[in-house]
Amino acid sequence: MPSSNGTQTAAVLSAEDLVQSVRGAAQTLGTTLNAVNMAISYEVAALNPALYQLRDLNVNRRDFGGGTLQSAQIDEKIDGLLDQISDILDTRVAVSSNGSISIYTANGAALLEGDYVQDVKFSP
Repeated sequence: MPSSNGTQTAAVLSAEDLVQSVRGAAQTLGTTLNAVNMAISYEVAALNPALYQLRDLNVNRRDFGGGTLQSAQIDEKIDGLLDQISDILDTRVAVSSNGSISIYTANGAALLEGDYVQDVKFSP
């Protein structure tokens, strides 16, 4: 235990500095957490409409035979939406015999299977 007033004062000041550093780190972490939560919310808000658009394109794709202009336009839209989704999360895409696509997360959770969309939800 420090015996002089100067040593005790230095110890108290060091402890106060440490407390201020911890408070600053906590505030920075809180701000970072809020920013990350906001970014995830925006990505989820973009992901769900893209999945529903892909579902609609799956339905439309069945109406047009392969090799048609309409089919090529649908494929182009699908490719763009798949790129958009892959910018948000890692996915695996499967194409059925009728040409409709299914999308799964890298862990295997279904996001889109034919006409069924699994809404993605995020609660910070």
